[in-house]
Amino acid sequence: MTTTKVLKFWCEPADDDSKELLMQQISLGYTYARSLDDAENTRRRSFRDHLMDVTPFKEAENELTALYESTSKENRDDAFRTKVELLRSAKKDVYISSKTTEPFVSKIKEDQDRYRAEVRRIRADLGPRGHGLSFGSYQHEEDAHLQSKSTRAPYLPLIRKRLPKEGTFAVHLQSEYKAPIQNVLDGSCRWVSIGSEMYSISRKVKYGSRTRDDSKSRGRRLRQVSLRVSGKGGDTKLIKVHALIHRMPVTGTVVWARIHTQRTGRKLRYSLQISVDNPVFPADVKNIRTAKSGVIGIDLGWRETDEGFLIATASEQNGNQLPPLIIPKEVALRGITHQRIDSRCETLQSTRDQKFNDIINRIRHVRDSAADWFREHTQHCHKWRSPGKVVGLFSKWRNNRWNGDDEIFDATSAFIKKDGHLWDWEAHNRTRMSRQIRGTYQRWADILASNYAEIRIENLDIKQAAEDFRKKAESEHQKDNNKSKSPLIDTRAKLQLAHVGHSLVRSCNRNECNLGRVDKRYTSRKCHLCGTKGKKTSDKLVFCKNKECALYNCAVDRDIRAALNIASSEVLEWVAGPLAAPKEPKERKNPRRRTKQAETISAAA
Repeated sequence: MTTTKVLKFWCEPADDDSKELLMQQISLGYTYARSLDDAENTRRRSFRDHLMDVTPFKEAENELTALYESTSKENRDDAFRTKVELLRSAKKDVYISSKTTEPFVSKIKEDQDRYRAEVRRIRADLGPRGHGLSFGSYQHEEDAHLQSKSTRAPYLPLIRKRLPKEGTFAVHLQSEYKAPIQNVLDGSCRWVSIGSEMYSISRKVKYGSRTRDDSKSRGRRLRQVSLRVSGKGGDTKLIKVHALIHRMPVTGTVVWARIHTQRTGRKLRYSLQISVDNPVFPADVKNIRTAKSGVIGIDLGWRETDEGFLIATASEQNGNQLPPLIIPKEVALRGITHQRIDSRCETLQSTRDQKFNDIINRIRHVRDSAADWFREHTQHCHKWRSPGKVVGLFSKWRNNRWNGDDEIFDATSAFIKKDGHLWDWEAHNRTRMSRQIRGTYQRWADILASNYAEIRIENLDIKQAAEDFRKKAESEHQKDNNKSKSPLIDTRAKLQLAHVGHSLVRSCNRNECNLGRVDKRYTSRKCHLCGTKGKKTSDKLVFCKNKECALYNCAVDRDIRAALNIASSEVLEWVAGPLAAPKEPKERKNPRRRTKQAETISAAA
């Protein structure tokens, strides 16, 4: 059984040449992925045109479009979603039945042949042997393309959003080139190597050199990581990055190495990801306690309280209550409109919008006396919603000045500079908020996993549960506030509830604590003593209706009762810890192999 773990480290390019080469590879990967998506979307548009010739499919499509146009977003309730699912199911049934008809199959086969020819041309011109794209990045983009195809219906276009300069450079160590982790650390692997020299995080100079005294060094130390780029014609180059390497496994086999870039404001953030098969980490005696005992239950699901947002409630089997997981409002609502919170991110966004509206109004006022190209370019400036439109106008404006434009030109230049500063400030605050929330989750999970032998949680979808609660809270708010927007509308995204489960899994694996899932049904309604279903009230309390129970007619908090029931329930499956079964890795699809849909159509033909 093979287990794969992805190690993530902070990094940044070691020099300008490495940064330029990295951006070049990311640009090539973006061009290649966009070409594949364009070819696939062309085939899907033709496929949809053929389906629209089928009368039942066309009727279901027209009815679905009319339903969306006649129903506003505020009135899209459960009945609306049920109608949408029924219409989509009808379209899917028509699609499946149409695949066996001879005219439809012949048209699809012709489109499929043209699509395959186009894909072969793209791979020859923009692939590793054509345009210089690295082979690992080529495989990464192919896998992402296949993944996006599998998650969309065959008659819907692919939508993959990616900002400029964002992407992934990858090095894939195939079966014959897979390297043990020790070969990567000592530099004997020619594809990926991690040097032993230490570099300063601020000055990027080696420790022990004449330019820096080790005794006065402060902060963490970086190590240089080199990744090989196999280009066109057999040319090989190295991308060097300084990475903050920590907690490396003792043994294991490296199969992937990736450098991921992500935009935060105007800045780029880099991360190094190394995939290792069957890693073995050194025992951390400070975190692992061999004498742990006890079982606790955790009720996941959030609600607003006076102290903040209650994320999870924990309780032992004997009834002892543990400190709940609470995110303070000043952290969770940073960036969300709220009456009691002075939101810095919201203020920054409002300031940016105000300055953007001001510069648009000034541009509209000078259009009559401006050059012809300026009037044509700003013809629809009243519909602009992004500062990037102003940046594009300014780039063209630099080389096409006219007499008397000094004042508005300087004002536009000042707006771009100020907006970029505010954008960086806002993005930094949102990133810091996200880190604070994730850090709170991880510290809470570490405390539980290091003190108990078993942790039990509900077998539920955390994202869906939070979405259901958000819809209910917003509907109640609209009834009381004349259909105004609820301040809780974006809180679910800010709290990142899915990371609660991720933090528990990481902590349990690290501290040898077993994490199990139990049945989620009636955990908050059943009495934890007699098992009778109680009566719920609007103030989050539950009353036991069994007269023979010791808690008859006693009010108990629903979250506390759910945690007690979860702690005493039978485990359905173990998801982390020593008792968890290792997951089998998914088999990688060959990008040159025909997709499953093409094989089905060919078989029908």
